[in-house]
Amino acid sequence: MNCDDFFPLDPIECEIFTKEEAENKLMKLGFPPSNVFINSLDIADNNFELRLRINDTRFIARYGDFKQEIGTQILSQGDWQIRTISSQNCLVSDKFRKIILISAGNDHLGHIHGHINTSTYKGKTTKDKILNNKINYADSSIYQTWILLYPSRLNAEYFKEERNLKIELVHFVGCTSKVIGGIEKYKPEYATCRLILEGHLDTPLQPNSHKPEGENSGKITEDDFSISLKTG
Repeated sequence: MNCDDFFPLDPIECEIFTKEEAENKLMKLGFPPSNVFINSLDIADNNFELRLRINDTRFIARYGDFKQEIGTQILSQGDWQIRTISSQNCLVSDKFRKIILISAGNDHLGHIHGHINTSTYKGKTTKDKILNNKINYADSSIYQTWILLYPSRLNAEYFKEERNLKIELVHFVGCTSKVIGGIEKYKPEYATCRLILEGHLDTPLQPNSHKPEGENSGKITEDDFSISLKTG
């Protein structure tokens, strides 16, 4: 399947699950419980707040902390492991035949009526994994790739007094392309399933942190990077 030529003959319906339905769907599909991802973002954000603003790498460190915490917690689940596939470090479950890649999401993250996507274009290895997916996201006859989308520090929720941060697990089956710096890059498209995860009363996804004033003033953020550990 060629990325540039992939246009569904029929409209692709996207199933969207939130709150308890999302939690139940996670378990049914074999994913770890939502608190694994929620707690990991909480820890990454709290670590972020400990770094001085002069530290221009704190955004990338936050991304690394997020991945590390997920890896630490997910390995304790037993059915998941970290594996390198086509030069990408991925979370993989042989039992459920699933691959998870991690990326910052766009501004529609968590909004059921929004056009969900990654915040940046990705490389060929991510494109190849996505185009290997089937329309039926529950089909376990092959390894299917899901993208875990988390809010970057430029997400609008971080500029509010009361935040409603969300994370999504999304199954895409196509992509669009764009030449950037002479290199063809890709963005996932045609989501067939969105699992929108948010904090519960016992695990609030609202880290104690200051409002990120001026964080977008020329600083390097997760939105500026396409790290191999992320999505290639």
